[in-house]
Amino acid sequence: MGKLSIYLLSLASLFFCSCAYKLSSYEEYVVGSPACKAPRTKGEVSVTYLGTSGYLIESGKTAIAVDPFFSRHDLRTVLLNGPIPPKPDVIASSVKKAAFPDSIDGWLVTHAHFDHALDIPCLQRQFGGKTYSSETGRALFKACGVPARTVKATTAGKCFRIGDAKVSVLEATHDRLVGMVVPYPGELEGDIPAPTRPKDWKVGEPLAYLIEIGGKKIYIESGGMGNSMPSEKAKGVDLAIMGVAVADSQYRYPKAVQFLCPKYVMPTHQDNFFEPLESGFQFASTANFPKILAHHQACEVPGKLALMEFFHEWVLP
Repeated sequence: MGKLSIYLLSLASLFFCSCAYKLSSYEEYVVGSPACKAPRTKGEVSVTYLGTSGYLIESGKTAIAVDPFFSRHDLRTVLLNGPIPPKPDVIASSVKKAAFPDSIDGWLVTHAHFDHALDIPCLQRQFGGKTYSSETGRALFKACGVPARTVKATTAGKCFRIGDAKVSVLEATHDRLVGMVVPYPGELEGDIPAPTRPKDWKVGEPLAYLIEIGGKKIYIESGGMGNSMPSEKAKGVDLAIMGVAVADSQYRYPKAVQFLCPKYVMPTHQDNFFEPLESGFQFASTANFPKILAHHQACEVPGKLALMEFFHEWVLP
């Protein structure tokens, strides 16, 4: 059996049924309020959750979006490698609910899978700004018609500015389904056909980011292999956003958070992204948030635990 077949079978078994529990079961850890009703902050740093592992980070006049993904497609379509076009109506509704500003200064991509990168070409055309991703992401975005001058290929060790923010690119890994397979592996470069199906969106080089903005430090990643640790450069951050989509990254989670020792920690990539956003946050069957919570309750990991509902904004203390 090939790696892709193993991946598809794993995906089917893990995601076929989503868990019934929602954020209402954990209200004491939920932060933020609806972004469309929140007063505009001036010098403060705000974080708005966009679903999956997507976030809008703002301070003053600077706005950065990380992995925004709104055009969700059902599990059957993904399993059969069917067409997954962006959904303009869903994107328009989502940016309104998320209270996007008139322009975005920069787009950060942790890796080039469709659930992190599919909507960025449409969003960038509307809100401007430059996109920073791996070389694979750059090739995919160019194939989607994004002007080459607005897409910057980056890699771990690079550092640049987006508005008033300093962004450091850090090394990362991608977690494996059932500890075996990284979904849609491979890298791309140069001129390629426009991606239309899930398998076209290769993972590329996974990246993490340290964002220093408004006097705060935010570390963001989408997960990682069980034995990998974040970069030492991210130790002591104000907020660590850590992917916990599957068992591999969940096993890594307590050790990685102990390593970072953040003031706040936000587990992410644990919602069922095959369900439409209007259904509200619903934990995926792979998420196992009770296990994540147990680590915190046992005082195994530092930092205050924080969760967010879709399109809610939180002013970082």
